[in-house]
Amino acid sequence: MNIIGAWGGTVKKIERYNTSISKGLNNEQVEKRISQKLTNNTRIISKTYLSIILSNIFNFFNMIFFGLAAWLIFVGAYSDLVFMSVVLTNLAIGIYQQIRAKKSIDELSIMNAPTATVVRNGKEKSILSEEVVLDDIIILTAGKQIPADAVVLKGTIEVNESLLTGESDLIIKNPDTNIMAGSYVVSGRCYAHVIACGKRTYVSMLTKEGKTIRKPTSEILHALNILIRVIALIIIPLGIYSYLNNLNLGLSYFDTVVKTSASVIGIIPAGLYLMTSIALAVSSMRLAKRRALIQNLYSIEMLARVDVLCLDKTGTITDGTMRVENFITGKSKLRNQRVISSMLYHLNESNMTAQGLKNYFGTEDHYTPIIVVPFSSRRKYSAVSFRRVGTFILGAPEFILNIDDSLSEQIEEYTSRGKRVLALASTRATLTKTGFNGDTFPEALIVMDDNVRSDAHKTLEYFYQNDVEVKVISGDSVVTVSEIAQNAGVKDARNCISLDGKSDVEVIDAATRYTVFGRVVPDQKKLIIETLKSKNKKVAMTGDGVNDILALKSADVSIAMASGSEAARNVSQLVLMDSNFSSMPRVVKEGRRVINNIEKVASLFLMKTVYSLLLVLLTFIVSKPYPFRPIQMTLIELFVIGIPAFMLALESNRNKVTGKFIPKALRKALPGSIVVFLNVVVLYALQDTIGLSDFEVSIISAITTLVTGLIMLYIFCQPFNFYRQVLFLTMLFSSAICLIYLSDAFQVQINALSTSGILLMIVLVQASIPILLNLKKMKQTGENILKAGEMLLEKMDLIEDKEKDYDIAS
Repeated sequence: MNIIGAWGGTVKKIERYNTSISKGLNNEQVEKRISQKLTNNTRIISKTYLSIILSNIFNFFNMIFFGLAAWLIFVGAYSDLVFMSVVLTNLAIGIYQQIRAKKSIDELSIMNAPTATVVRNGKEKSILSEEVVLDDIIILTAGKQIPADAVVLKGTIEVNESLLTGESDLIIKNPDTNIMAGSYVVSGRCYAHVIACGKRTYVSMLTKEGKTIRKPTSEILHALNILIRVIALIIIPLGIYSYLNNLNLGLSYFDTVVKTSASVIGIIPAGLYLMTSIALAVSSMRLAKRRALIQNLYSIEMLARVDVLCLDKTGTITDGTMRVENFITGKSKLRNQRVISSMLYHLNESNMTAQGLKNYFGTEDHYTPIIVVPFSSRRKYSAVSFRRVGTFILGAPEFILNIDDSLSEQIEEYTSRGKRVLALASTRATLTKTGFNGDTFPEALIVMDDNVRSDAHKTLEYFYQNDVEVKVISGDSVVTVSEIAQNAGVKDARNCISLDGKSDVEVIDAATRYTVFGRVVPDQKKLIIETLKSKNKKVAMTGDGVNDILALKSADVSIAMASGSEAARNVSQLVLMDSNFSSMPRVVKEGRRVINNIEKVASLFLMKTVYSLLLVLLTFIVSKPYPFRPIQMTLIELFVIGIPAFMLALESNRNKVTGKFIPKALRKALPGSIVVFLNVVVLYALQDTIGLSDFEVSIISAITTLVTGLIMLYIFCQPFNFYRQVLFLTMLFSSAICLIYLSDAFQVQINALSTSGILLMIVLVQASIPILLNLKKMKQTGENILKAGEMLLEKMDLIEDKEKDYDIAS
């Protein structure tokens, strides 16, 4: 028999099972499907240990380093191979840290893996979604993401296919209709027969046809990629030109290889990309230990840049433990209690409100249903038509009742105290799968209490102290939401608006003017997020329900609670596994720490790259050999860049992240680079006048550059604390020890200099110190020099934007 999926296309001849709802597949049938590889395993696993090792070893810059090392070995310049110790140490640290991070994240990912409920051997069973096989019977409920293509056999559900189609309209799925993997259930419950899974699903077919997705937004990743492209473009031609220049100057082949290698090594910001990867990996590992799962590594950067935090009320600033506080009804109290109990039984919903109602009313099958309409965040109600009893609606009062003055006062009395009020109404109108249209009659009011988290005030205060604006977006009554927000510590919580019936234009206008939003539907949540982003805000959104998914997808950073719906967790970049809002400050602190430190240490790496590039160009102009040897560059790599960068990257830093990565780093690096360049210019200009040899020029260049680097390190460590003070003094004393006791090893023998050479070196050092320590006066000059570079980056951004879409299959 051919497998013919719902979306057409013959796969191959294979036996199909006519699976019954009551029994499902048996163990033998499941094993057969597994042996036929007809499973749902499309999970993209994290990097393997081998791929981590290979990707760290075989990258563009490492290949250049290995090639230069081989070249130096070939000519016998063994003492100049010390730079490889730095390369190999960085390599080992990077591999070790990324493997540690992988272990931590993988352990947490298993806990967050999506699950599915299936019928097997006549029993309901919860399994991982990837373990679903062809012809399984799956049970779908609200909040679940559909794991495989299937056909509905029994029951009715409303699904949202926006993750596949981009359209957010709810679609009712009745028996004998098809449902697609990747969409999610908004309401209802059904049994469905799996007709395609794994790579044979509709979404997988779209992938093969080139469905595109957007790359994660990352200023650092984007900037580093541009930097690598630029350096990759120029380094080979510059290396060749440097080689030919040294040969033309009459240098021996040995000296030509050594000088050329030094020029190429200097241009490469060897540890920058690696340090960024290590810092992000360590950060993700730290977050994992704090029960926060990062599903996209570069989301850590966006966390650090957030300046607006949009919160869903229930389960975020409240603990989600809904409790019925009061049940207000007339003469038919017992019947209404039974009606609500029966509605809860047949609706079979598992959200926090439903759970609170079940705890009070119970779930009993008192009456026989004819039609069941599950709750929808758009309708704001659920409804059931019972045989011989009538039709009842349960939901937000203003959506199901014509409220008179007395009822309005009663409702407002409770909402003004932060209570949620639900209404039970009856109607003689005909109920359909899409709802009802007719008059209703009030039967009862249900007052529910949603407890504010005890630590909400302290958590929100952290965000205000760190310049993060907070907005609360909820589907509840605006009066209720405003009162709860006020009690939780949200500033300006009385500045609120109900978005019920508002047009898109009105929502856009309200997005920046108000703090608290009530009666918000999913499309409006998304529109608020997009409006804030259009105002150059970096927006984080927290949510836990299917009604939050559109907004979570639109936000710069999406944060879900592990206790929330599976669909919300699957689309979010960060999952709080402890479902605790008070974890948010630690998460943001970690993001700011790692990104600020990456930007700080990037300046050290770029300082070397810039002055090396300038010096290579200078040698072409003045026809002089490159001033450094690789062994001398190693001294600078160790005590100015490598060790300080690693230590500073681990330091605490809570400052808000702003601006573009490369321009900021260059602005800090440029003064040091220019001073190094000017020192060498002076040396070349006076070399013949005072009779300095090329060897003396090399020694003076190395020492003055080391001193310049240490002064820049001193500036970067400001303001000093104990940690940075110890770091700087350690690097200073280590450099001094190397200059005194290891001068021969590092080719910086001060005793080899003539008197005029020593005096010139002292003059250059003394001139460098006041220049670098008065950076504020040089700031404007540096910014003017950078304007041309920033304009070039912006042009490259335009080119990059055109390339942002990429094939998911790649």
